[in-house]
Amino acid sequence: MSLLDHPEAQALLADATVTPDQVRGCQDRLTAFLERYLPCFYRVEQRTNAALVIRGLLSGLQRKTCEPIAVEAGVHRKPVQFFVGAGKWDDEDVMAELRRDVREALGNEQAILVLDPSAFPKSGTESCGVARQGCGRLGKQDNCQLGVFLIYATPGGYAPLDRRLYLPKEWATDPDRRKKTHVPADVTFQEAWRLAVDLLERCRKDLPHAWVTGDDELGRPAEFRGWLRRHGERYILDGSDLGLMLLRHPLTSLLMPQPGIHHGRSCSRTATNAPSCTSGTAHSTPPLLPVPSTSSPSHTTAASPAPCTPPPSCPNRGVSSPPPRSHSPSGPSCSGCRSN
Repeated sequence: MSLLDHPEAQALLADATVTPDQVRGCQDRLTAFLERYLPCFYRVEQRTNAALVIRGLLSGLQRKTCEPIAVEAGVHRKPVQFFVGAGKWDDEDVMAELRRDVREALGNEQAILVLDPSAFPKSGTESCGVARQGCGRLGKQDNCQLGVFLIYATPGGYAPLDRRLYLPKEWATDPDRRKKTHVPADVTFQEAWRLAVDLLERCRKDLPHAWVTGDDELGRPAEFRGWLRRHGERYILDGSDLGLMLLRHPLTSLLMPQPGIHHGRSCSRTATNAPSCTSGTAHSTPPLLPVPSTSSPSHTTAASPAPCTPPPSCPNRGVSSPPPRSHSPSGPSCSGCRSN
């Protein structure tokens, strides 16, 4: 008897079966969902194409661009392409309605605003904003588009809130490319962190939330962290390339070292509570950090170790960064002194 013939396997397969009635119910729910957004489109053909594109994006098509979606629906591709690329409808009105929908369905005081810069590999050169740039999906520099996305995550579920396409400088300053891809006149070159600020400005006041999170691309720019602090936002940002997790809370403001990541000298505590340091080793747990004053919103780090002053007999004397912290008789001695 094969594994699939086992009674438990048969029960699981029966439970996974999707009936035509269930599929028809999903289509009805999609139609009901779209009814809220279709009034944002001015013309009847725009509403038809909007529903067609949404269904295409949710389909099993391998390539979910305008042409395959139009072919699947049995319509001509050009009206669909024009609707998506240059149609005269207000996409900001649609996004505002989406945010209202998300607030009604998922609004929660403990929600998290998740910022996610993402790349999409491309094989051609005609898509708006495509260039050879860092692609996280491929782990290297390659031909791709970049976008910054804002997600609303709550205990009850999650949903997209907004998005911005990153336009490289060579695109932003090329009038022919801008015209060909219908780039609005008010769209200029902006770093990813500035796009993230734009997204937060549009969404944070209307949606209850507790934290803002982001990856290392947003953790590196000090300007972005400063903006978050000035606007009273609690945040957790990845600073893994610095060996840090950047954390900001109204009562504390810390740079939290990442476990297992070593940059410089690593410290521990001895039984006498006197710090001792070794060079070139990494700890599995982060060193202790002082809790900063609640009156200061700026980041603080652990205090730098006191300079080593070896006696003449120590072989470490003259080394630029010797391991010991102290050569006092009562304190810990360095490896050189111990070997003597």
